[in-house]
Amino acid sequence: MARVVKVVKTLRNHWKKSSLAGSLLAYGAFYLNERHRTNLLMRAFCEEARLYGERPLPTGWKPRHVTVILNPKAKDGKGKIQYEKYAAPLFHLAGIKVSYFQTEYEGQAKGLMEVMENTDAVVIVGGDGTLHEAVTGIMGREDYKAACKALPIGIIPAGRSNTLSKSLFWHTGMTEARWVAESAMAVVREQIAQLDVLRVTLDPVSAEDPAVNVEELEKPKEVYAVAKLEQGVFRDTDLIIQKYWYFGGLKAKAAYLFRAIKEKPQATIARLGLVHPCEGCSKCYVQAKADAKSNGRWWSVFLPRSAPQAVTASGPDYAQVKNEDCGIWHYDIIQACSFELLTNKKKECGTVSVAVGPPLMGRIEFLSQGWKRHSKTPAMPRHLLFATNVNIKFETPQLESEEEPAPKAKLSIDSVEYQANHVLVRLFPKTLNVYCTR
Repeated sequence: MARVVKVVKTLRNHWKKSSLAGSLLAYGAFYLNERHRTNLLMRAFCEEARLYGERPLPTGWKPRHVTVILNPKAKDGKGKIQYEKYAAPLFHLAGIKVSYFQTEYEGQAKGLMEVMENTDAVVIVGGDGTLHEAVTGIMGREDYKAACKALPIGIIPAGRSNTLSKSLFWHTGMTEARWVAESAMAVVREQIAQLDVLRVTLDPVSAEDPAVNVEELEKPKEVYAVAKLEQGVFRDTDLIIQKYWYFGGLKAKAAYLFRAIKEKPQATIARLGLVHPCEGCSKCYVQAKADAKSNGRWWSVFLPRSAPQAVTASGPDYAQVKNEDCGIWHYDIIQACSFELLTNKKKECGTVSVAVGPPLMGRIEFLSQGWKRHSKTPAMPRHLLFATNVNIKFETPQLESEEEPAPKAKLSIDSVEYQANHVLVRLFPKTLNVYCTR
């Protein structure tokens, strides 16, 4: 008992050192516990991957071949370490042949996907930017339909922003190790989902415009997105969140607080055009042609042909459905602090979700909406519209000097920054094959 009293007195007399030692012990215990749980998790995943690798292959079949495109600079090099620790061992245990490419410059992932072939799948190790390049490369091919079908894409979250991977794999309480391992196991299990793709045309120019010389007309820049397109004050503030890294988990709130103190949020005026979604009508319905299967024997030409059998449709006859609004553009002038376009994967009919923010916003409301944006329960947009095609033309302020060109609106497409005053968006529903768990 005397020894216990002596220890308590020592801790009380040296409370600063005791507090520091207690904090270090608590952190060490937490670290060791997380490391132990991660080891148990990886052991379970490795056992499952080993079962896939031990399956016998049919005669004449080759092992699966996966091509990995890795961005070594993702997350300041930490993304590569996470891939090598939590994803690569699972591929090897599953008996998958892995080809490995490290990107060395911007746009290399796009170039690789434009010529990619002789592989069973492609795994992108990086953030939104690397995935954006890969999707733009494969969708820009002339044979993009066949390429998307033959080359499913796996996504390993290794960047600072992983929007699509978060929607496919992330759930509350998940560690980064489990996130990466779950993404890799989706490739091993060969669980595939078809996702929508947005084709974004930046500053499209019509050849019918009399002020445009047809001979000098250049093809506008086209990029493809699988997550979202953003423009407005929230997008501008999200870009500076990393500047306040020293606030830790409160860096997002700090960014919005200092932005609200520095300046009042400004609204953007835009001409918004939408084509409302159509579930099927005589205008957009394409009659499916049945492939006639012929008998390949030489004597089949002497046999009587069987009468064609009537095909009973399980669904409605869209050829008889009339929808006067199908394919019609609807325009309106909108003033809003933010525009956000997202692919909608939950509705059966492929649509683009157009979220329009409030027209005017004070500093307090901006701060409140910004904090909710990075919370577990984000605020709902002021207006939520659905469309298949979207046309947005931003109005930028005119400069006093006519010699200087007018500034272009800044927007983000899958977290990659672009500048354009006119954006034309078209939806390609259920086009891209992606590995996922649900």
